[in-house]
Amino acid sequence: ITRNLGEVVTEEIPASVDAVRESLPGLVDTARVIDTTMRGLAFFGVAYDPDFPLHESIEVIDERLERIPTLLRTQQETLDSVAADLGTFASSTVEIADDLASIRARLAEAAVVLDGYGSIVVESSHLLDSLQTRVDSGAWLARLSLVLFGAGVALTQTMPVVIGLAVLRSQSSPA
Repeated sequence: ITRNLGEVVTEEIPASVDAVRESLPGLVDTARVIDTTMRGLAFFGVAYDPDFPLHESIEVIDERLERIPTLLRTQQETLDSVAADLGTFASSTVEIADDLASIRARLAEAAVVLDGYGSIVVESSHLLDSLQTRVDSGAWLARLSLVLFGAGVALTQTMPVVIGLAVLRSQSSPA
């Protein structure tokens, strides 16, 4: 597109302006005749007294148009440079778009992995809660077992003493 624009700006428009300028001398002569005629009609009551006669206005237009083709033709190098830079920019933009697509795909993969980790964490949390409940109930059972074991040990240790005291008392009573 930029190359086409460069061709239009540096070749077609200057050629069109040159073609217009080629027709302007005839138009100036015609305008001069019209101005002279209109001034002549002033004798018959037609008012015609412009600040700038028509042929002078056309000559000014010709003078201003004279610089335009040269200025436009000198833009060729700049437009070629812009076209090259835009081509480089376009390819860089495509590369960036590809990189962004790759990053987006990796982020999607990471999201799947994170979702997997999230479900593992939830599952682990449930397992830990279940384990905590089992440990708590197992600890209660272990405490009960220890209390019963302690009571049994205390009973087995005190029983011989109580029996021995009972035997001693029974032997000391008849005497």
